[in-house]
Amino acid sequence: MGYETKMKPEDQELIQKIENVFKRSGFAPPLEEEIRLKQGVDLRHFKNMIHSLFERGVLVRLSKKVVFHRDSVESARKIVLAGKKGDRLLYSWKKRTGGLKK
Repeated sequence: MGYETKMKPEDQELIQKIENVFKRSGFAPPLEEEIRLKQGVDLRHFKNMIHSLFERGVLVRLSKKVVFHRDSVESARKIVLAGKKGDRLLYSWKKRTGGLKK
C-alpha cells in the first residue's frame, strides 16, 4: 500500500485555486508571486502547495519564472505538430494562442 498524506480542506481548496489560475491563463501565465500575493498566503506555505502541483504533473516549469498548466503545454505541442512550415506555422501559432487580433 502506498503512503498518502491527508491534506486539510483549506489546503486542498488553495491548491485547486492555484491550478485554476494557471489553467485559465492559457499561454499567458502569471508569476507565482502574483498568485501568492493575491491569495494572501505566506511564502513557505505557498511553496508547499504549489510543489504538490509540480509533483503531480499538473504544472510544468519551463524556466525559473515561467510555469504553465499541463493543458497549455499539451495545446502548444498539438499546435506545433499540426502547423505548417515557415511563416504559416508562425501565423497558425499566433492565431491559436491569441497573438493575432482581428
